[in-house]
Amino acid sequence: MHTRSIGWTIFLSVVWTMGLPAQEKDRTQEQIKTALSIRPIQSVNVDTPSDEDLTKCRIERASEAIGIPGWVIYDASGKKLRQFLDTDGDKKLDVWQFFHNGVEVYREIDTNKDDKRNEFRWLGMEGTRWGVDENQDGKIDRWKQISPEEVAAEVFYAIRDKNPARFKAVLLNDTELGKLGLRSDLAQVVAEKLRGTQAGLTAGLAEIKSLSPKAEFAHFGSSTPSLFGKDFDKNGNQNDIHFYEHSSAVFADDSGNGKSYGQISLGTMIKTPSGWRVIEIPVLMQEGKVVTNGGLLMTQPNTAIASTPTDPENGDIVKLFEEFEEVESQLRNAAAGGETEKLQQQRVEVLLKLALQSSGENQANWIRQLADTVANAYESGAFEKGLDALMEAGRKLGAEKVDVERDYIAWRVITARYAKSSDGSSSERAAASERFQKDLEAFIKSFPDSEFAPEGLNQMALYAEVNGTDEESLKQAIEIYKRIEKEFPNSKWAARAKGARNRLDSIGKKIEFTGKTINDQRFDLNSQALSGKVVILHFWATWCEACVKDFAEYQRLSAKYKDDLVVVGVNLDDSYDKMKEYLSANPQYKWTQLHAPGGVSDSPLATQLGVSTLPLILLIDQKGLVVDTGLSARELDRSIQRLLR
Repeated sequence: MHTRSIGWTIFLSVVWTMGLPAQEKDRTQEQIKTALSIRPIQSVNVDTPSDEDLTKCRIERASEAIGIPGWVIYDASGKKLRQFLDTDGDKKLDVWQFFHNGVEVYREIDTNKDDKRNEFRWLGMEGTRWGVDENQDGKIDRWKQISPEEVAAEVFYAIRDKNPARFKAVLLNDTELGKLGLRSDLAQVVAEKLRGTQAGLTAGLAEIKSLSPKAEFAHFGSSTPSLFGKDFDKNGNQNDIHFYEHSSAVFADDSGNGKSYGQISLGTMIKTPSGWRVIEIPVLMQEGKVVTNGGLLMTQPNTAIASTPTDPENGDIVKLFEEFEEVESQLRNAAAGGETEKLQQQRVEVLLKLALQSSGENQANWIRQLADTVANAYESGAFEKGLDALMEAGRKLGAEKVDVERDYIAWRVITARYAKSSDGSSSERAAASERFQKDLEAFIKSFPDSEFAPEGLNQMALYAEVNGTDEESLKQAIEIYKRIEKEFPNSKWAARAKGARNRLDSIGKKIEFTGKTINDQRFDLNSQALSGKVVILHFWATWCEACVKDFAEYQRLSAKYKDDLVVVGVNLDDSYDKMKEYLSANPQYKWTQLHAPGGVSDSPLATQLGVSTLPLILLIDQKGLVVDTGLSARELDRSIQRLLR
């Protein structure tokens, strides 16, 4: 049952309320048996000892092992079987952990403190999914995290068990679609398909009638996912878009004469911040029957490739496009080496011809296609001479009096060169950074009005800020930030530049910084509630290893200085769920946390102070004045001691 069972209530009364005396070394078999009677709500493979092995198990206080109230149950060999925790100290368990071979494979969480487990996480070899039971009926209503392989399994079992609600939990919804940041034409295509799926879901699932109740999901039937990169224009994709165009679920059926296999086409599958989602009604793949789903995104006119060749009056472009497709096909099947380099060069020449044969927006699209294709191939190691080929293409366009997108070609050359060369040794990375700065200076001189000029200036200012060792370097950074504000006042970089300039010039001053906590409370660095306290403002993200490594130090400082110190985390993950997952897995870190979507590049929390590198720590004194903006976590203790004397 979903609420606490009678056995669970007994366990609380016997073990929690009365307690286990410290001097009692042998935990009773009844206590262990009651604890192990708590079963996972969802289906998962966890270790549960036999009655015979039960007598060899032991139960201990979790506070002795990990410093958090609760209980740990071990088997005879000392491997964990269960771990039940009270992470907020209210004498009610809120996290239930289950183990297999000593490794945690599943976790249940009570997030609303009503003694009912409403979130479920699979871990270890059991998967990565994280589900939420919103109405607390024991069934997953939505997924906070789920992989494409696990989505395929969910769809299969939804079909086999005739369970539309299970399918809806992995179906893209309108809110998720809005957060994807698809450009308008793609968003419209997906929205229309989604409406059709929602309207025809029950009938569509009912059409698949031949699945045996004994059929089981075998594996995910798709290969490499596709990617639309974030666009640089305001009408393009606002985020990286990861998707499968033709995903499928392979299943095995052992109900007849021997085992047989089948496949269900899932169509287009897309990645959201909360995991992967399907968009279309699944179709059982049968011999001689055309599959009607899939291909939802790549068929759309994302560049001139899909639109220009259809013009019957421009036969040259049609032929060039056919030639382009043939080269693309050969590249996909070519082995690495000289053959690939030759085909890459052929692709450059065809794309260049397409650009020269086109005009207006189509010409701009072809040139960007050329620049992106070559730069990406160079970065991936598939086109060693790619930058030479790209620069030569730029010269040929100039010779033909084609001035459009010249800045884009130059920008992709210098960013690709830097990305490729910065993967080497420490000295190679340093040399790459210096070369990048010179390239940026040359770019801004040549293209002062380019849409990429403010980003280039920001990179130069950041380099001066991070790599400078004296006040002169900081002054140089501040002057560049001022230039961005003055010359590009309407760009997003202007707001970031203002924030960075204020931060660099903040020592001994108060600074403005506001946001929303993860509990939806307003935070103001200059609020009366923080007056008289030392404040650590810590900018971090889960992907920043150095950031999370210091959390234990912040916990130690919080315990040491108690009411005299306030730690405030400012999370800059792209996804709220990534941050929430980390904090849920580490409930001992209890200080205030702020988050806003956008990550380091676009979060308003990063923009306010121009934060571009992590970790970043600001130390603020009892009067609200900034003491330091460049300390490491290990240097904080001594500085705090001086402030509190």
